[in-house]
Amino acid sequence: MREHVGQHAAAGRQSLEQVRQDLEAGLAQARGAHVSSAVTHLQTSAVAFTALTGVALEVGPADAEHAADFMVTLSRAVQGEMLHFLFGRIDEGLADSDRAEPRAARELGQAPLYADHVFFRALLLARRGPSPGPIGALRLRRALQSAADKLAAWSRSCAANFEARARLVRAELLRVIGDGSAALQGYEAALAAAVRHARPHDEAVACEVAAHHFAGAGLRDAQHVYLRRARRAYLRWGALAKVRALDQNHAGLDRRGHDLDLDSSLPPPRAPPTCPQGHPAPSRRSAAPASTSTSPPCSRPRRCSPTSSTSAGCWPR
Repeated sequence: MREHVGQHAAAGRQSLEQVRQDLEAGLAQARGAHVSSAVTHLQTSAVAFTALTGVALEVGPADAEHAADFMVTLSRAVQGEMLHFLFGRIDEGLADSDRAEPRAARELGQAPLYADHVFFRALLLARRGPSPGPIGALRLRRALQSAADKLAAWSRSCAANFEARARLVRAELLRVIGDGSAALQGYEAALAAAVRHARPHDEAVACEVAAHHFAGAGLRDAQHVYLRRARRAYLRWGALAKVRALDQNHAGLDRRGHDLDLDSSLPPPRAPPTCPQGHPAPSRRSAAPASTSTSPPCSRPRRCSPTSSTSAGCWPR
C-alpha cells in the first residue's frame, strides 16, 4: 500500500469522485488489515482531496507515531506544493517545496510523487520570478531548464502523463527569458496535449498559467477567456472548491454558452491511455489504494520507468 502514497488524487484522467471512492475503500482495507502506516498515508491524501473538492471524508483520528514518518511529511510537502499553487499561495507553496527539495530526488526518484514535485516546483518558481541579486535570473532559468528537461525525458517514455506538463514548463521558461510569442505557442501546445491525453487537471493548470501571462500583459479579455476554460476543466475534474475560488476571485467566469470557442481548434480528447507497452492500469478495487498523485499507476511498474533511456515505460515509480 505504501508505494502508492505519491499517486495522488490529482490523477489528471481520474475524476475526483472516483478518487473519493478509492480513498474510502483503501482506508477501510488498511484499517481491516491493521496497517496503520497505510492509514496515515491515505489520511494525508484525503486532506488534499478535501481541499480540492470541499468534501470532508471520514478518515478517523491521526496516528501521531506515523504522522511524523519521513515519507508522510515528504508526501504532505509535495501535496502542499500542488494545493498552494492551485490556490495562488505562492510563498507557502515554495516553503513546502523547499522542505521537499533536499531529499526529493533521492527518496522519490522512482515515484510519481517526484514528478509532481518537479512540475509544481517549476511552476511556483516561475510564478514568483527571479530572486533578488545579480544571478537571481540565471538561477531561475537554470531551475526551469532542468525541470523542463526532466519532464521532456519522461514525456518521451510516456507522453500521456508528461507531454502537457513538459510543454507547459517549457512555455514558462520562454516567458521568463522574454520570448512572449514562443511562450504563447507553448501554452497552446500544452493545452492541446492535455486535451489529447484526456487530462483535465493539466488542461486547467495550463489555462490558468496562460491566463496569468495575459494578465501580466494587461490583456484582461484574453485572461478571462482562459480562466473560463480553466473553470470548465476544473469542473470536469471535480475540483469544486477550486471552481468556487475562481468564481470569488474573478467575477463573470460562469458564462455558459458565451465563451469563445477556443476548444474547436484543438484535437478531441481520446480515451485514457494505458501504458505504452500495453499494460493496463491496476483495478481501482485492487489491494493497492489510491492516493492523490497526478501520475496514474501502471500494473507492471518494474518494467515501466521513464528514468531508463532504453525503456518504453510509462511513469516514474
